[in-house]
Amino acid sequence: MAGETTKGATRRAAGVIPPLTPGILEALAADGLPTVGERHFGVTGIALADFPGDDAGLVEALYTFLCEIYERARAVYQGSLDASALVAFLKARRFSELLAPRFAGLGAGIDRDGLGLGVRQAYHDIRGGSYNALALLLEVVEDDEALPGELERVYLLVRDHMKIMRSAVHDLDPEATAADQEILHHRVELLREKWAGTEYTIAGSRAAIDYRSSFTGSVADCCIEFAALDRVLYNLINNATRFATDGAVYVRVDPLAEAAAEGPGNVRFAVINRISAGQRARLRERFGGDDLRELFVGGFTTGGHGVGLRICADLVVHGYRLPSLREALTCGLVGARIIDDSFVAWFHWPGRTSDAAA
Repeated sequence: MAGETTKGATRRAAGVIPPLTPGILEALAADGLPTVGERHFGVTGIALADFPGDDAGLVEALYTFLCEIYERARAVYQGSLDASALVAFLKARRFSELLAPRFAGLGAGIDRDGLGLGVRQAYHDIRGGSYNALALLLEVVEDDEALPGELERVYLLVRDHMKIMRSAVHDLDPEATAADQEILHHRVELLREKWAGTEYTIAGSRAAIDYRSSFTGSVADCCIEFAALDRVLYNLINNATRFATDGAVYVRVDPLAEAAAEGPGNVRFAVINRISAGQRARLRERFGGDDLRELFVGGFTTGGHGVGLRICADLVVHGYRLPSLREALTCGLVGARIIDDSFVAWFHWPGRTSDAAA
C-alpha cells in the first residue's frame, strides 16, 4: 500500500532490523487467559448529551463532514469519481482554513479533570483515532498534491474514524450503529491491507509500519467489534509513532496455541517501538522496573491526557466480559514491558480460524 505523506513528501525508515524475535514475543503470553467462547460484542460509548457545552453539536458536525468525505472518497476508490472532485470539495469547504481549526477546537476550554472517564475517553478517540492522520492527509489532497495511493488512504482512514466515532458515541448515528451490530465476520487480512507497508503520519511524527501476522482467521464478529479493535490499535500505534526513535513501528499479530487450531481462541497483538535511554529511565523510575502494565490503568502522560491506554484496556475487558481491569492486568490479557531497547505493548483479542471472510 502506498505511504501517507505530509505535503506530498515521503520517507521510509531504511535498513531497520525488527527489534524482537518471535520467541521473545511468545513469552508475552501468560497463563490463565480467558477461554474464548460464543460472544457478542455489545455497544460501548457515551451519549451525545454527555458532552458539555456546545461540543455535542461539534461532534455531529465532524461526523457529518466525514460522511460527506466518505461518499466521495469511496467513489474515487472505486473508480467512479475523479479525484479532482474530492479536491474541489475540500477547497469549497475551505477545510484547512476553516474546518480543521474548528474540529481541532473540540474540547477546548473544557475542564477535563471534572469530566467522567467515559467522556474523556470519547474526546480522546474522536480527536485521535484515525482523524489525526486523516486531517493531515486531507490538507495534502486539498492542495492537489496527493498521490493515487494516498487517495486510497483517505478512504480507509475516514471509514475507520466514522466507525470509531460511532463506537465512542452510541447514539451518534443510530441506524448505522444498528447495522454495525449485525453478524459479519472480519478477517485479520483487513488489518494487513490497512497497515502493512504504510508510512503513517500524525502531528509532528512519522513512522513506517512493519506489520506481520501469522494468524489468518477472523478477529471480529461484527463491525462494532472491529471498530473497538481499531480503537485499541490506533491508540497503540499513535503512541508508538510519537515515541519511536528509529522511525518504525512494529505490529505483530499471532495466534496462541488454541487459536492456531480450528475454532475460537486468543490472538496476541503486540505493538513495538524502540525508545531512547532517557525514555527508558523515565519509565523505570515511574513504574519501578521494566513491567509497565500499570500504564493501562491510566493517568500517566507525556503531553496528552493519560487515557489512551486505559481505553485500550477497557475495550479488551469489555470484549472478554471480565469483571475488572485488574483481572485483565493480572492474567496478562493486556500489558506493557521494556524489553532491550524497545517499548512493547500487547493485548489479546478473541479470534476464530473457521469463520468466513467479511
